[in-house]
This record gives sequence, C-alpha cells and structure tokens, in this order.
Amino acid sequence: MLATSDMRKKVRITDFGGKGRGIVAAEPIKKGELIERSPVLVIPERDRANTDESILFTYVFMWEKGTTEEDLYTRKGRAGVT
Repeated sequence: MLATSDMRKKVRITDFGGKGRGIVAAEPIKKGELIERSPVLVIPERDRANTDESILFTYVFMWEKGTTEEDLYTRKGRAGVT
C-alpha cells in the first residue's frame, strides 16, 4: 500500500475560475488504483453544535443532499450536490 504522501503525488488541486477548485490527475492513474483515503467521523445532527467549542470545529463537513458546505473562515459556501 502507498503512503498518503505517495498517493497525493498522483493528483493536484487546480483552480477552475468561477467554478472553484477541483482535483485533476498529475500523472496516469490505473483503473481501480487508490489515490486518496479519507476516513470520516460521523457526528449526529443533534451533537453538531457541540463541535463549535472543540478542535473538531475546523473539520466538520456536511455532504448530505440539500445541506450546505461553508468555509468556516470566509463564511462562504455552496449547496451540497450529492
């Protein structure tokens, strides 16, 4: 298995102007090859407010359909599209 730093060499972040940032291949990627591993900690909605006062505050992402992702520093975001 590749180390996370080796996986990330395969992709890079690119700015797509008005569409925002995205990930593109930096080198060929084989079909089925793992290029990113991102474990998550699912926090029930009823507990979400409790993260504001913890270190988890900067790691909260909402991806359910109809939710909004917001940058915690600029207070800008966009609707989830899943």
